Amino acid sequence: MKILCDVSGNTSINFLDFRNLTSNIQENVLFSVTIKCVNGGGVFFPYPGRARLLYSLHISDCILSGFRSEIRDFSIDSISDDIRYFSLKDSIVLNSISDLNASVDPREVTKAFECGTLNAIEITESNLTDYFTDLLSIPFSQDTVMEKNVDYHRKNSDTSFRCKFPNLRYLDKSFSIGFDRQQLNKQFQNFLYPAVEVMNFSHCGITEIPVQIYDWGLFSKKLKIVDFTHNRISDLGSFTCHSNDNVTGDIFDLRFNNITTVKARSLITIFRDICSQLTINIRNNPFVCDCEIKDLFDVFRRGIYPNISRYRYLLDLTCSNPPSVRGQTISHLSLPEIGCDGTVSKTYLKGPIIGLCCLAFVFSICIIIGVRYKKEIVILAYTRLHILLPCQQYETDDNKKYDAFIAYSQADIHWVINTLAKRLETPETGPKFSLCLHHRDFMVGAAISDNIVRSVENSRHTIIVVSKRFLKSEWCLLEFRTALHQSLLEKKRHLIILLLEDIPTSDFEPELRSCMQTLTYVKSSDCWFWDKLIYALSDWSRKMKM
Repeated sequence: MKILCDVSGNTSINFLDFRNLTSNIQENVLFSVTIKCVNGGGVFFPYPGRARLLYSLHISDCILSGFRSEIRDFSIDSISDDIRYFSLKDSIVLNSISDLNASVDPREVTKAFECGTLNAIEITESNLTDYFTDLLSIPFSQDTVMEKNVDYHRKNSDTSFRCKFPNLRYLDKSFSIGFDRQQLNKQFQNFLYPAVEVMNFSHCGITEIPVQIYDWGLFSKKLKIVDFTHNRISDLGSFTCHSNDNVTGDIFDLRFNNITTVKARSLITIFRDICSQLTINIRNNPFVCDCEIKDLFDVFRRGIYPNISRYRYLLDLTCSNPPSVRGQTISHLSLPEIGCDGTVSKTYLKGPIIGLCCLAFVFSICIIIGVRYKKEIVILAYTRLHILLPCQQYETDDNKKYDAFIAYSQADIHWVINTLAKRLETPETGPKFSLCLHHRDFMVGAAISDNIVRSVENSRHTIIVVSKRFLKSEWCLLEFRTALHQSLLEKKRHLIILLLEDIPTSDFEPELRSCMQTLTYVKSSDCWFWDKLIYALSDWSRKMKM
């Protein structure tokens, strides 16, 4: 049975009237309710609109009151959740400060309010604006109220309810301004939407891609489209694809963001990965056409990757900067136009050049001799003699809870606990460190991926214990990519790679192999293993904990 309600002017309807109606109906009937408002029409609507026999609910362009009125009424959880199609968009939500404070502690919030419509096939919660009715009664601004409440909720959140949406196919959170990093990451947990096909997060003010989405298809095998258009993302990052159930083609839409650089190394993984159907769309971004895109030309010219044909659109992108090439197509530019022509004729005096070359040669020899043994001298001076040489850079991370998060395969737990952790946490001599370990420090009841992100962010370093078992574990590789992302984010030496055994280079996945080639790593068989590891972990600006 369909119910259509047009609410106009200063009139308002009460959703509770519909709930009372359906509570007394004995017939086997389902209701589809559509409410449209014009000229300020209102609805008293306790989210998420729980009522018997309600199959479909669509509310648009309304002023919603009572949104949090049932947030602590746990009797609402007993009402059957029959909604399959839920749409709430283009509306204003009236709140008070007391309403907002009532939702601070999730232990006192109903499952219905915490999770919403758990059995839905489609959920749209788009372009909802919070309006506070009692801001004039408090001595600070609305922005301050929101920031304080969101910050408190983030620090004290301990979700009691496991929100699972087993039937959800379509999720629309567009125009949801104010997604913080933790809220956004929660949307991509592997336990939330196992069957989702389309996710829309356009116009949300998002500044970075959640780390979970880089493992495309891992947390949802049916995922087809993720819409991140019209946000403020500036870094494309590096994707790793996994096989999924979709054979028609997947799309990750990043149009209309702030991506300025098209780096070949960010796309090579996609070009050669097993997920041959994924297409990342980065059209309509303010690209800077400089010498860095020369590498992109070279990749397409070689054409050695199987998936490269679907990305030839990159050569047809237009430049936003520098002004000299603005509006021009990338593929039409010459090397001199993008600043890659280094041939400039100049005249030099032969004598001074020869003298400078000789001086540079002698200076280079001295540098090579000094650098050859510099690292060994610096490490031993610090670990054995407790001397910090003045040439070392100081780094601080006083707000971090742990010195290091240990990422390892469960098969290596004996070595990690009895050798690595024992030596670092309870040494006989030298500095001691605070470690974060899976079995001991992960938050009980939280998603594994949430624990991983939280542990990496709360640690000064992440030690990746690489073994053959580690390389076969998807969760271990997710820990590695999260730590790599944190290293790039913090722009410091966050990631420490520990090679537990000799492994052929061909066995490493591309990103880890690249890190092994560019970052210093330590082998457990190295005679200076403990010295190098302790030196890498140490925060030189603070006193060593003895």
